[in-house]
Amino acid sequence: SPELVRQLDAIAYTNCVVEVVPIHRVIQENSERVYDPLHPVLQDLRQVHY
Repeated sequence: SPELVRQLDAIAYTNCVVEVVPIHRVIQENSERVYDPLHPVLQDLRQVHY
């Protein structure tokens, strides 16, 4: 939801084949949210072993 997107500091996609892929921009209707693709939390996610 738009409310949830506004609350996030970082957002990424991952699955069992691809590593953590940062999402740097979310476009919704009349607004756009830009995220830092180098946010420290994304490095933390990369350290998680499945």
